[in-house]
Amino acid sequence: MQNLFVMRHGEQQDETDTTGGTTITARPWDLPLTDRGKLQSWRVGRRLRAEDWNITRVVMSPFLRCVQTAAEVIAGLCMLPSSLDGDDSWNESSNAYIVKAWIELGLAEVMNRESILQPPQVADKNSPTVPWTLELSELYDLLPPRTCDTSVQSMWQKLPSWGESIPEAHRRLTTSVQRVADRFSSENILCITHGEGVKQLVSMMWPRVVVYGVTYSAVTHAQRPNYKYGHGVELMTGDWELLTESGPSSGIFFGPSP
Repeated sequence: MQNLFVMRHGEQQDETDTTGGTTITARPWDLPLTDRGKLQSWRVGRRLRAEDWNITRVVMSPFLRCVQTAAEVIAGLCMLPSSLDGDDSWNESSNAYIVKAWIELGLAEVMNRESILQPPQVADKNSPTVPWTLELSELYDLLPPRTCDTSVQSMWQKLPSWGESIPEAHRRLTTSVQRVADRFSSENILCITHGEGVKQLVSMMWPRVVVYGVTYSAVTHAQRPNYKYGHGVELMTGDWELLTESGPSSGIFFGPSP
C-alpha cells in the first residue's frame, strides 16, 4: 500500500495580532510560523512517526510557512528536537537522512487576492519586483542537513501566474499531488501545502462532500494498493481511498453536499 498525507502548514505569524490591526512585516504575503505553529508541526511529525507510517518523502510549497512546517515535521519524524529547544545545529548523527525533502512550486498558495491580501506589488510599491518567496537555496538551508534532495526537480518551473482562478488552482494542486505520488509510487509521502490544497484533496476523492474548514496543521490521509507485474519489477497502482474522518482529530471538517 502507498500512503499519501497532505498537510496544511502550522499557525502563521499574523494570527498573533490581537489588536485588530495588520501584522507589521516586510513580506505580508510570505509570513513565518509562530512558535505555536512550529510546535504544532513538530508534534504532527512525532505522531506520524509513532504511528509507524514510514514516510520517506516530504514535499512542500515554497512559501516560508510551509518550509518551516516541513523542517519541524521532519524533526519529529526523525526524533530530533524542535527548533524551539534552541538547538539549531541538528544532530548530524541522527537518522534524519532517512527522510528526503524537496520544494514543489505546484503546491504553492492560491495566487489571487482571495488567498493573498497583500501581494508584493501592493506591499512595496517602490519595488514591484519583490520576489514571492525566498531563494530556493535559503529555503533549503532551513531544513535539517542531509534531508534536501535537490536532485528532484520541481515539476513546475515557476510559480503560477498571479490572478489564477480557484478552479485553476484546484487543478494545479490536484495535478501536483498526484504527480508526486505517481513519481514515487512505492514510497509513503507527505505533502505540505496550504488550506486550499488540503480541501481539494478531500473534494477530489469525495466529490459529493463539501469541506467547511481546514485548521492549521490539519492532515489528510489517503491510501492505494500497489500491484507488481512484469516479473515483479514494475508497479501498477490502484484507486485512492480517503481514510480521513471529519472532526478535530484530523482538523478537517466536511459533510454531504446539500
